[in-house]
Amino acid sequence: MVVPLHDGRIFICGGTSEPKCWVEIYDPEKGGFDRRDLPDDILNPFPSSCFLWADQSVMLYYTKISIKEQVCKPSLLLYDVERNNWKIFAENLPDSKSYDLEKRMLIYVGGNILFIIDQASCWFVYDLSTRKVVGKVDVRVEDGEVMQALYLGNNDIKNISWIFYIFMPDVSHRYGYSDLRHAKVEVVQDKGGDYTAIVQLSSSESWLPYRPLYYCR
Repeated sequence: MVVPLHDGRIFICGGTSEPKCWVEIYDPEKGGFDRRDLPDDILNPFPSSCFLWADQSVMLYYTKISIKEQVCKPSLLLYDVERNNWKIFAENLPDSKSYDLEKRMLIYVGGNILFIIDQASCWFVYDLSTRKVVGKVDVRVEDGEVMQALYLGNNDIKNISWIFYIFMPDVSHRYGYSDLRHAKVEVVQDKGGDYTAIVQLSSSESWLPYRPLYYCR
């Protein structure tokens, strides 16, 4: 996973099949990598999402993280790039009983607002300052697991509306054919602090299966 930093450097996070996670900071001006390591007592090496929260602070989302002997649970881990300091930021993220947490989408839109999306019809709004769920967004689309969610706006803290694009699998056919549903959704925060979703576009597309090419001589 890659996160551009404000000073032009690039935060890169990865892992291996063993309980080991690594971080590198790439400086394009110097053309070199600065290796950083997570603490040894973090047992899950694969973050599912990460984003830049403050100037030099990167937030990483782990579906299961174990610090020493604590119980594994979905967690946000905060990394201070300059101080090379790691700490658990939050462990009270909402659970999903219907869908795979490893496919959960976390979309940071600026300020302290984080959208949590793992199903099409119901999203959560998480406040990073209070570390609490502050809103639930009901989206009037056919429910299903979200494959990908995109936010193409800026991170201005004054924004009170945000436009997202979500993509969901529709049908899997015997011979590899599948349909893909997608929707354009605007979320608006009213003066009372509640969040309302407006579906601006919803459609389904058919996709042909991938077929390898063979050349005969």
